[in-house]
Amino acid sequence: MCQGIWLGGSTYEFLKGEAVHWVMHCDMQYPVDSFDLAKRLGFKIISYDELDEEQRAAAYETSEDAFFIDKDGEITIFYNNNMSPERIENSVIHEVSHSVLDHGIDESRKDIEETEAKFFTKYLKAPPPLIHQLPIISIDSIKIAFKLSIEAAEYAFNYYQKWLKKFDGNYKEYEIKLLKHCGFDKEVNKKAS
Repeated sequence: MCQGIWLGGSTYEFLKGEAVHWVMHCDMQYPVDSFDLAKRLGFKIISYDELDEEQRAAAYETSEDAFFIDKDGEITIFYNNNMSPERIENSVIHEVSHSVLDHGIDESRKDIEETEAKFFTKYLKAPPPLIHQLPIISIDSIKIAFKLSIEAAEYAFNYYQKWLKKFDGNYKEYEIKLLKHCGFDKEVNKKAS
């Protein structure tokens, strides 16, 4: 179980920078569409219902939500299409995160990699600097703006509150890149001066 694993400040900073890197590299806009992101990365996406009966049973045994396979550098994401759209979105981005973070090789790191993927997914889907730009900041506004489930919006809101306590008015370099990428140049210039 990966509950309670602290990755360390430098790891979290790395993961935030990587999330921003992939948003910019794939020229994504918000709300991020997981299928579009995966396709821009050249990943193949297959729903469990597209599999034959035996393959589908194996897929469910592997994961109730989603998983990815890297076969000679060709990434395929398999996902359970019988979930809510928000959960599918989250599951697909979660698998994208495992892939771009080169996860899955070392079984002894499984819990750490799961924690990294969850954090990367959370940050990529609803980064606090973008939440900070909303005219009204609430769980509902985050849910709508970033197309999240209510549970994911609650996590994003709570994480935003933690971020806000540490925010001194100066954005970090990766936050500035993200804000500029998303058209918030005036906000960046205002805070930078």
